[in-house]
Amino acid sequence: MKKKNILCLGSSPLQNWANEKETWIDVWLRFKDRRRNMYLAPCLMGTADLDGDIDLLSTLIEENKTEFTNEWKKEKAEMESIREYLKTNFAYVVKHESGCDDVYISSDMFDREMAEKALTIYLGSVGFTPPGGFKFRWRRTRLIVQGM
Repeated sequence: MKKKNILCLGSSPLQNWANEKETWIDVWLRFKDRRRNMYLAPCLMGTADLDGDIDLLSTLIEENKTEFTNEWKKEKAEMESIREYLKTNFAYVVKHESGCDDVYISSDMFDREMAEKALTIYLGSVGFTPPGGFKFRWRRTRLIVQGM
């Protein structure tokens, strides 16, 4: 079976070096589904970011008693359940209405091989599983933002 080509664009060092380790990256995916061009933009995150968000929410809940406290408690409980899920599974996909979904990986830092495994799980969660699997091609974006 022929593998489906997936173009992975981004501005991370992971785009150039396969062994580079990252804690999170934004990836723009381009591929064809039949004759339609498909564009997806998941954010891959390691557990270091998840733990940092849980700690931040804990601090906010303790120090600030506002109308947002109940929402923060609910969000913290969701993140803790994701953390528990990642103890026994490799990746967890959080879907957002915007289409820019989050994919949490069960490691603090990840390389390109782990990112490709997580992207395969993500593409399966959005209903795209070709019989031959995927071939990921990584490229840097041509857009460079330079500060003054």
